[in-house]
Amino acid sequence: MRRSVIPVLAGLLVFATVAVACGGGSSKLKATDFADKTCNDFEAFGKSVRDVVTSFKDVGSLTTVDATTLKQLSSALGTLDGAIGKLVSGINGRAAPDVKNGDQIKKDMIDALNKMKSATASLRTKLNTFNPDTADDADSSSLSSAFDSFGSAFESEGSNFSNAFSDNSDLSSAASGSSKCQQVNSEFSDLSS
Repeated sequence: MRRSVIPVLAGLLVFATVAVACGGGSSKLKATDFADKTCNDFEAFGKSVRDVVTSFKDVGSLTTVDATTLKQLSSALGTLDGAIGKLVSGINGRAAPDVKNGDQIKKDMIDALNKMKSATASLRTKLNTFNPDTADDADSSSLSSAFDSFGSAFESEGSNFSNAFSDNSDLSSAASGSSKCQQVNSEFSDLSS
C-alpha cells in the first residue's frame, strides 16, 4: 500500500521533469520558453515531493497506524496538494506553447494535475477521518484501499500528464534542450531509486 505510493510520486517527478516541454495560455509561448518556465515550476514541486517521500519513508509500516502517523501523513499530503496547486497555477498562468494542438496539450496537462490534486485531497480526507482507536477491519481495509486508489490515480494521471506533451516532438525537443530542465532532472533523479 504505502510502498507503492513513494515510487509513483518520485517517478512522476523525474519522468515529468525529463519530458516537460509544454504549457499554455491565451497567446502562444515558444516551446523553449514554456519548457524553461515549466521546469522552474517543477523545481518547486520537486522539493515538495522530496518532503512527501521523506515523510512517507519516515512513517515506516502502515500496519500500525496511530494518530501521530495519521497527522504526519495528512500534513505531507497537504504539502503535496499545495505543490500541485502551484504547479497548476504556473502552467495555467502561461500561454499555450506555439506547437500543434498547444491549447489542448495545456488543457490535458492541467486536467491530469487537477485529478492528482483531487486524489491527494481524497486520501487526506480519509486520513483525517480515520480513527485508529475505534477502527475495525473494514475501516482499515478502506484506508488501505484509499492509499491504493491514490497510487493508481497518480500513476495514471502522471502518465496522462507526461503524454500530453511528450507526444509532441517540438515540446519534447524543447525540454531536452533546456538547461533548466536538465538541472531539475539532475537535482531530483535520486527520487526514482
